[in-house]
Amino acid sequence: MAGELKIYTLGNFKVANSEKVITENINKSSKRWKLLQYLITFNNQEISRDELIMILGLNNNDDPESSLSALVYRLRSLLNKYTNQGNGHFIKTSGSAYTFNGDANYWLDSEVFENKCEQVVGLIEESSDGAVDLFQEALKIYQGDYLQEARSEEWLWSARNYYRDLLRNTALELDGYLKEREEYDTLLTFYDEIQKLIKFDEDVIIGYLEALIGAGKENEARAKYQEIKTLYQDNGLKVPPRLQNIFRDLKIERAEQPEEFLSTIDEAADEEGAYLCTPDKFLELYKLEKRRCQRDGPSRCIIHLRLTEEQKERQQEIKFDHIDNIGNQFLQLLNDQLRSGDIVTRWNKKHFIVLLANIECNDAEKVTSRIKNSFKARFGLPAGLSISQKIYRLKDHKLK
Repeated sequence: MAGELKIYTLGNFKVANSEKVITENINKSSKRWKLLQYLITFNNQEISRDELIMILGLNNNDDPESSLSALVYRLRSLLNKYTNQGNGHFIKTSGSAYTFNGDANYWLDSEVFENKCEQVVGLIEESSDGAVDLFQEALKIYQGDYLQEARSEEWLWSARNYYRDLLRNTALELDGYLKEREEYDTLLTFYDEIQKLIKFDEDVIIGYLEALIGAGKENEARAKYQEIKTLYQDNGLKVPPRLQNIFRDLKIERAEQPEEFLSTIDEAADEEGAYLCTPDKFLELYKLEKRRCQRDGPSRCIIHLRLTEEQKERQQEIKFDHIDNIGNQFLQLLNDQLRSGDIVTRWNKKHFIVLLANIECNDAEKVTSRIKNSFKARFGLPAGLSISQKIYRLKDHKLK
């Protein structure tokens, strides 16, 4: 029926009713559509007039308040024209604020996508049928990043990351579910689609390669790995340690003679830079080095580095949902700046732990200062983000 408003945000922005696409012959980058995009992004939240004036760039107008009122009026009129709804049906006024009416007669793809992903996870947890079909429906809805045509702004980053992470995390839940059932062909079909939508994600790539190996397509997996490795290098990125190790571990499992096993390890030892590893592997190495410290061996230090955010207003906070990319750059710099005997792990999104060999704590402080200064010089730091540090002697430290 014409009364329902359909809004598409995952991929290219589109607004329609049951009969036609409303945005087809209207400039989708206009302030009118930006107003709607902002209100639906913060659905059911009251957005002040002052905030909207700044977001829409009306603050330099002769009369910003009147400009905003006129913009709201034109948007309401357009939506009402194609849906036959009342004036305040979609956009409600509350004092000096506006909100998108969550009870209005509308269909929003991002809400439907979110609901389907939640259902997929629920079915997997219950080991019930239907998760595969439901995830296929969710994939059809997710046509690309949230409002991908819109100019990248801080207020968009949070929503884009949220829906991309929702797709990624749901796919990884399904990955474990299908691997348990050895349904590798179905899983590979999904990964073919997911990799078009999510680039350079370590877990997605590893899940895909493991699915190929599980399906008995090891040669294809190796060829794909080389393609992915080249893609990383062409974009100036370092191949993650877990990704580097996927075939190394496979070779070690298959090595029957000690000479083959040692040869595999020697190949790994030739790599330059610090040793990057997972938190679990770091714990193993930490315990080993801790035991060595009980003897009168060389000093070792632990450095805990943290990306620290200041408390900001909502619009400024959104920027730091991109902190994962900053963390990737920081990890790359740690690898470049540290020695081959040093061990580095990214404990979580904002925390990094480094084990430095053959060094005293006062020298470790100099190393840390050099790393921080190098990062600021090479990549810069957004306002409101800093790098904090703690340094311990390994002999006296307890890793929790």
